[in-house]
Amino acid sequence: MIQRILTMAWKEAKQLQRDPRLFPILFIAPIIQLTLLGYGATFDIKNLSIAVWDQSRTAESRAYIRAFTPTEYFVVREPVNNYREAVDRIDRGRAVIVLVLPTDFGRRIRGERPVSVQAILDGSNSNTALIGLNYVNRITEAFSSKVRLETVDTRSGVDNRLRVWYNPELLSKNYMIPGVIAVLLIVITSMMTALGIVKEKEIGTLEQLIITPLRRSELMIGKLLPFVVIGFIDIGIVLLFGIFWFDVPVRGSILLLFALAAVYILTTLGLGLFVSTISKTQNQAQLTIFFIMLPMMILSGFAFPIANMPLFFQDLSYLSPVRYFLVIIRGIFLKGAGIDTLWPQVIPLAVLAVAIFTMSVLRFRRTLG
Repeated sequence: MIQRILTMAWKEAKQLQRDPRLFPILFIAPIIQLTLLGYGATFDIKNLSIAVWDQSRTAESRAYIRAFTPTEYFVVREPVNNYREAVDRIDRGRAVIVLVLPTDFGRRIRGERPVSVQAILDGSNSNTALIGLNYVNRITEAFSSKVRLETVDTRSGVDNRLRVWYNPELLSKNYMIPGVIAVLLIVITSMMTALGIVKEKEIGTLEQLIITPLRRSELMIGKLLPFVVIGFIDIGIVLLFGIFWFDVPVRGSILLLFALAAVYILTTLGLGLFVSTISKTQNQAQLTIFFIMLPMMILSGFAFPIANMPLFFQDLSYLSPVRYFLVIIRGIFLKGAGIDTLWPQVIPLAVLAVAIFTMSVLRFRRTLG
């Protein structure tokens, strides 16, 4: 039985090798996608253009403005002199934020009285505006703390020291690149499985295989085995580039990562197998896979926090295997998590894997029949 399965798998691998379009899709595409996500898909917003209308023109207001210049978050542009210039800067895209300092800014600081600073933001990109506003608030709070320390007894008060665990530099690439593995596996293994089987149905070779002495289980395992190998090769490619090119830390067990990835691959293969049973052409299979994968990715927490979604979609996200694997892989990469910590994610992922794969196998056998 094992020999027949390996023979079938070797035949499938040779069939894949004959298609010159598959090599770049299977092995070059992961590198391209990793590069795009590693450099382009980042939540680290830096060098925001900021303009200032300083109506106070005092030493205190200049000290406040200087607090923005040593940081990598802002680039302070030439000052504005009225609201019309401020609006014009934002309309022309020459400033994302305009700070307006009142005329009594310096006097209130010297008198140890509170003072308000107005921040006008370009909200056309809400994400950039929100992050920029958070940066402004942090710098303003730091400036206020410095002023208070200079005017009161420095021996008293609270010394607030921040420590970030797991991703101390708060780099987006450390968060995004592990997630690429989950994206690549569902795209490549599901898509290639569905397209490979549907292609054989189109050209009639699947019917020829049915009449051979191969059992249907042997036929199915033999056809899926090459895609399992391809999935593990792609994981290795992402790991090598992530570690040695992007310097992403891997604090957990690589063996555990591959073992749990095998459970995840079971769901992606099952998904591709199921799509092959309901598709008559390769175009239908591509559209169906895309229709299924897009909601899975959106509801997985890959780019958008699940906690920010409406309650209905939060509940719906429990049906996405990508959700669980993202927590697993990011936990292994960044936290060094073991199975004792990850089991709440592993169990539902395994249940989904068995359910999806079993349903797909049963339908595939009925299709062959």
